Amino acid sequence: MTRSRAAAVSAAALGALVLGALTGACSSDETAEGSTSTTRSTVTSMVTTSAPAAGSASTDVPADGRAELAAVLRRAVEEERGAEATYRNVIAELGEIRPFTNIADSEATHVAALEQLTSTYDVDVADIAPTGAPAPATKSEACAVGVAAELADIALYDELLPQVTAYADVTQVLQNLRAASQDEHLPAFELCAAEPSVPSKPHSRQEVGS
Repeated sequence: MTRSRAAAVSAAALGALVLGALTGACSSDETAEGSTSTTRSTVTSMVTTSAPAAGSASTDVPADGRAELAAVLRRAVEEERGAEATYRNVIAELGEIRPFTNIADSEATHVAALEQLTSTYDVDVADIAPTGAPAPATKSEACAVGVAAELADIALYDELLPQVTAYADVTQVLQNLRAASQDEHLPAFELCAAEPSVPSKPHSRQEVGS
């Protein structure tokens, strides 16, 4: 199969899977807690089997395009890993609260999709390990941080997408991740940012009296 045919197949399959899964991961509070973890494992498996094998397409990337493609994928991975880390920090500080629990799991599927692309195109991202932003004291403040993070995601993809028009598979994934941020994550964070502030419980910082 030619690279263009492989890319088209990968784009159609991987793009549909990622967008559908990310939408499902941002479902309402009535959704069972186990559904997001199930979605994540299923999508990770499907992403792995639907994309080209590692290295199968990278040999067809022009030499002058390798560095640019690698830079795009590394920036996307850094952004998504950073967003997930930020939301995990909030969960660690404020507890298992929505929308952070389901959006953090959704961010993990963002990362999984991007990691499949970095594997396909032989781009090393092992050194990218952002710690994320620290958790604020209240849920509404944390949601404001989430709003800023999702706006940053959207702006980044607006910058990166024009640079990968030659790669149908990469374009499809980035478009779908942008759509998830714009249509699912951002509205959820905007809604909770408008809720009354509730101070965090010191469950993780209790001091034992001496």
